[in-house]
Amino acid sequence: LERRAADADTELPRREIGGQEIIWTSLDEVGLAIHYDEHFATLALVPDDEALLRRVANLDRPETALDAGTLASFNRTRGFTPHGSGYIDFITLLERLLSDDDPYIEAARNALELDSWAEDPACRSELGALTGFFPRFSGGMTQADQNAVSFTMRLETEAGLAARLAQIAQTPMGLDHGSAGMLSAGLTLDLIAARDLAREFVAGWVDNPPECELFANIRDNAAEWQLALNRPIPPVVTNIHGFRMQLDSLAMEGTGNFTDASGMLAVFMRQPQMLIGMAQMFSPELAELNLQPGGDPQLLPSGMIPDMPELDAWIAISDSAIGLAVGEEFRDRLTGALEAAGPDSAVLGYTLNMKAYGEFMEAMMEQAMAEFEGMEEEAPPADFLKRLGEYYEESHFSIHLNENGIDFISTVTMP
Repeated sequence: LERRAADADTELPRREIGGQEIIWTSLDEVGLAIHYDEHFATLALVPDDEALLRRVANLDRPETALDAGTLASFNRTRGFTPHGSGYIDFITLLERLLSDDDPYIEAARNALELDSWAEDPACRSELGALTGFFPRFSGGMTQADQNAVSFTMRLETEAGLAARLAQIAQTPMGLDHGSAGMLSAGLTLDLIAARDLAREFVAGWVDNPPECELFANIRDNAAEWQLALNRPIPPVVTNIHGFRMQLDSLAMEGTGNFTDASGMLAVFMRQPQMLIGMAQMFSPELAELNLQPGGDPQLLPSGMIPDMPELDAWIAISDSAIGLAVGEEFRDRLTGALEAAGPDSAVLGYTLNMKAYGEFMEAMMEQAMAEFEGMEEEAPPADFLKRLGEYYEESHFSIHLNENGIDFISTVTMP
């Protein structure tokens, strides 16, 4: 803080509270208060009120503090390290927002226009049911060292709902398949399990429509949603488990026109041979290819893929997937990419190679600056993302459905 103030050649706005010095910046109705000593820094967004500022200055402490053993247990059961963790208890938060007579909570209740909810028994009941399904949001670092920093945010759910959500991720394929050349991504879910869970929720809303105005949209549309969910889904859709893709390079010319690429796509499904057989009935060129599960990739005839530049592309199938590779270097890797690898609880994920993606974005920015006059003056430097590649190797993100609830996992690895 002192260094930043010196660099800016300005004085930090300080004031004294109970003999302690705090930094105070007014932001209309509230302000940013900072207090620090040799051990701790405390930051708070609070009204200009001495009772609250005394808490910031560590003069007044809570009657009951979080026990260190409780914090350690909280971290241990969730796989969090001591480097950082926390939670929001939605049940307690809702109860305090709707019922607490603390003047500051009353002010928050008025500012958020929650008075009507607090006074409506239906709103209290239905919001209580919602927090029963989603009682807590927690988060913490699971790794913090010279190799990687990883953070998990978890929407904790009621055990029965967590079990149903986990079924949606139980597909025959996994998304964890190694590093990316530039970008790798995947999506998988059991569409039938997701539909069945949605049907149960919507049927409950149709039979017992919400009375709280907060949920008026659900009340007004539940019947229509039920009709949509009861429509049959074509087997060609329900047969699909998901996809994985990897993109190593992409060269663009102009807006949306690519001239070169290398990568592959694998679509996992039940009975891929049946889908290929149907396609071969309408395409003599495809029918001539010797496509066999586990066989060698076959070169696609030129022009079979619409809007595809003159690039070699290969197709292959396995017992559980259909794959497409573009670029000679991916031909021999295509067969291995069709291995399902088993479920890993992830339903969505991506990995981004920071250096390769930065170089791609640099080329795109340079093209855009050359095409649009004046853009160079307003846009950031063309290589601003590539610079991140000097410090970070890859960025990973994935969403998991498991027995704990819904996990959002973010990881950055270092070179």
